[in-house]
Amino acid sequence: MHFDKFIKMVERSKPDRIKAMISVHVRVATKESPKSQDAICVLRFSNFLASGICPSDASQNETDFYKRTAERMVEANLLEQDVLDQFP
Repeated sequence: MHFDKFIKMVERSKPDRIKAMISVHVRVATKESPKSQDAICVLRFSNFLASGICPSDASQNETDFYKRTAERMVEANLLEQDVLDQFP
């Protein structure tokens, strides 16, 4: 799946469904060899959700997406408020 489509899919999802919804995409991305840039982005997003840490080398598009998603998940009490401290 192209990462832009993945972003749209996540943004249309309810915050409490995001982690479960992306699990299929994470499994597919994990099995891909060699990994496409889209697969790498999906895995990085999954790691962000698990760790709460935005990768320092994330693109501006990724960072903006992570921030929007984190805001929604914090509002739904699914992530800690301090996750947002890393975003300007």
